[in-house]
Amino acid sequence: MNGPLRDNWEGVFRQYGVDIVFNGHMHWYEHSYVHGSHHVVTGGGGVPLQDPMESVAPGTVCRRHNILHYVRVTVDGDTMRVEMIPVASIYDGGVHPLPDGRPIDPFTVPPSD
Repeated sequence: MNGPLRDNWEGVFRQYGVDIVFNGHMHWYEHSYVHGSHHVVTGGGGVPLQDPMESVAPGTVCRRHNILHYVRVTVDGDTMRVEMIPVASIYDGGVHPLPDGRPIDPFTVPPSD
């Protein structure tokens, strides 16, 4: 989530100590960290993927385009591990499976104080 939408909600996220926000509108993967909250855009489930925007949102940690993917979230006690799992790359007009399933951009969200 970036731009005016994030600006409108940022106060709420801060007020209530939101650690992570998931958003799926854009058809790519993007992880940003802004004002103490992780923001994950995940839209790589099979619809036509979008080309990257020229501008990069403030706080961007990782961006991936043209990759079909899902996000795996594992909760262990008070800790959450988040990782993007690639399934296939899209290039040269085709879908190319990525069988190793190595996570991209793994990060951990510790408990709030």
